[in-house]
Amino acid sequence: MKEPEIEGELKFTKKLTEEQLSRLSSVISGDVMNHPEWPRNNGCYLDFMLNESSDGLIWNGSPRTFSMHNAIKTIKAHMKNICPEVFLEGTITSKGRTKYDNWKIIVKKDYSVKKTVEENK
Repeated sequence: MKEPEIEGELKFTKKLTEEQLSRLSSVISGDVMNHPEWPRNNGCYLDFMLNESSDGLIWNGSPRTFSMHNAIKTIKAHMKNICPEVFLEGTITSKGRTKYDNWKIIVKKDYSVKKTVEENK
C-alpha cells in the first residue's frame, strides 16, 4: 500500500529564540493522548518537525499521518502561548492513492487554515 507523499513547509513569520524553539519542539514531538488539555487532533502525534534551518515546520515523514489540518490547529494554539507575536505561513500538500489522500492546506498569518481536496489522477 502506497502512503501519501506530503510536501511543503510552514515558515515562522519571525525568528524564534532558542527557548521558544525548545518549547515548540517539545510540543510537536509530544503524544497528544498524554495531554488532555491540548486541542484534540484525532490522532496521537502531530507529525511535524523543525526544518533544517529552524525557521519553519515540515512533515516528519510518519507513514501513518492523518488529520494534519487538526495538527496545525493544535500547533498554532500552542504558539499563541509560546510566541504570540509569531505566526505560521505556507502550504502543505499531499498526493496519495485515493482522493482523500490528495489535499492542500494553506496557512496564512491570520491563523486561517483552508483544506481543499483535489481530484485523484
